[in-house]
Amino acid sequence: MLRLFLILITCLSSSILLAQNTAPYSLRTKEKVGYIKPDTARDNPNFTVCDENYIQEYYQVNPQYKEGVISIKNYFKPKLEALNELAESDGIIVIRFVINCQGLTGRFRSKYFDENYIKKDQNTALQNALVDSISAMGYWLPGKFNDQFYDAYQHIKFRIKDKKIIDVFL
Repeated sequence: MLRLFLILITCLSSSILLAQNTAPYSLRTKEKVGYIKPDTARDNPNFTVCDENYIQEYYQVNPQYKEGVISIKNYFKPKLEALNELAESDGIIVIRFVINCQGLTGRFRSKYFDENYIKKDQNTALQNALVDSISAMGYWLPGKFNDQFYDAYQHIKFRIKDKKIIDVFL
């Protein structure tokens, strides 16, 4: 019985460890659902990635802004009053972007979801202001794995309640 229990625990822990792979892998970026295609009409022409074919997800290489989420929240604190003036309706705004291997940001895309998580075309001015604010944040610590820096996707979300941003989170 003990032997069966140990075998079961070993099998379960092996499966869990394999499922937790966060190392960068060689799936071509352009084959991934979340790929942000360069758009010459909206993107900064001076922003480049180090390897267009292998942009990693944030959870694989962990790019970071200063000390992390608290630094992001502190960055937005003094801006909230002005940003709240632009809020039209409650929900969540998601800003997704790329941090290149040099810690520079670009390819910003935004979406607004109402309280029922339905994508809507509202809060456009607020979305644009948030993109401008994030692009002005400056240097990010780029994603890194095994002493190699990677391009990585990142997103910042803003929860709006009573036409006020009540939370900034990743």
